[in-house]
Amino acid sequence: MNAISLKTFLTIVKAGSINKSAEALFVAQSTVTKRLQVLENELGFDLFERNKGIREIKLTEAGSSFLEIAEKWYDFFLEIENVKTNESRINITIGCLNSINFAIFTPLYRALINNKNKMNVKIVTTHSIDIFSLIEKRLIDVGFSFSDLKSQNTMSFKLYSEPMVGLCLPTSILAGKEDVRLEQLQVKDEYYVRWDEDFERWHMQGFGRVHGFNAQFDNGHLIISLLSHRTDWAIVPSSTALFAQKQHGCASFRLAQNCHPPSRVVYMVMHKTQKKSTQKGVVKLVALLNELSGLLTREIPGIEFYTQNMIESLTAN
Repeated sequence: MNAISLKTFLTIVKAGSINKSAEALFVAQSTVTKRLQVLENELGFDLFERNKGIREIKLTEAGSSFLEIAEKWYDFFLEIENVKTNESRINITIGCLNSINFAIFTPLYRALINNKNKMNVKIVTTHSIDIFSLIEKRLIDVGFSFSDLKSQNTMSFKLYSEPMVGLCLPTSILAGKEDVRLEQLQVKDEYYVRWDEDFERWHMQGFGRVHGFNAQFDNGHLIISLLSHRTDWAIVPSSTALFAQKQHGCASFRLAQNCHPPSRVVYMVMHKTQKKSTQKGVVKLVALLNELSGLLTREIPGIEFYTQNMIESLTAN
């Protein structure tokens, strides 16, 4: 038994099929099958149920019992390799949304991959709703989501909140205004993103059940490069607006206080039971977020971080 066979087994469990695990390992399906057979022969029992016509595979009772052992053994093999190279690096996989990656986390990722931190970082760009299932399956270690779904195996912490602002072109009559009223906005000119249920509820209350958007997107970052007319407008998080101003020369405006949309909240999500190496990575990640929060608070108008609360909660646990 070796690290390769254990990694193959763990990858099959995470991926849910031989085909997907082969893609993840960058090897042929036949190679994965052979490695699995060798491991099962060494152990003396089947790890997965074999059912014809069913692509996804399921652990046997013995396989389920072996899973926790395999995870510990694989960590042990990795620690041995770290000792050999005299370098104890932490592996951490982060799942995040495209808009947060661009607008918020660039300095965080730069700090994480700094050699001084001795971390191997993998970034997975995904949708907010998928973060929790990826955490459940242990395909990512930490996720950042706009949702705060409750799950038996996950825990989430409020990371930051930021105001929603208007985005437009510099030639727009809205550019730079501080107290824009809803009646000044034409829905036919809107580039709409359903940020979350709170935003959708606010939008419905303010504009009614209308479907005459100029365009509708599931990705706020895409809007930035598509605004083309002086009448075009969108509602986006403050960080996205700042990114659009710096990188694409866009302008912003603020809605009047009595009709302001709810602030955007981002949550940090992780599994309730983590490996020691993952715990170390999470602690370092939160520490870096806490360090960067001061810089980001000065740069992004209205953003508020809750990293101190996170540190207290994680320390208590």
